[in-house]
Amino acid sequence: RELTEAVRRVPMARRFHNDAVGAARRLREHRKVRWFRLAGHAPFPMAFEMDDEPPTALAGRTPV
Repeated sequence: RELTEAVRRVPMARRFHNDAVGAARRLREHRKVRWFRLAGHAPFPMAFEMDDEPPTALAGRTPV
């Protein structure tokens, strides 16, 4: 049951992370951030891509 719930939450976590990465990238592209070098020397955030399909053994199950 826990594994089934975790499999269901993984795509949501990936989307949340990728949305945050997109927001950070858009913010770093603003003129004021570039002019005043507010981003510092931090590396550019990277999106995380993976296969969201659940394993075939868990595909038909629903969390109880």
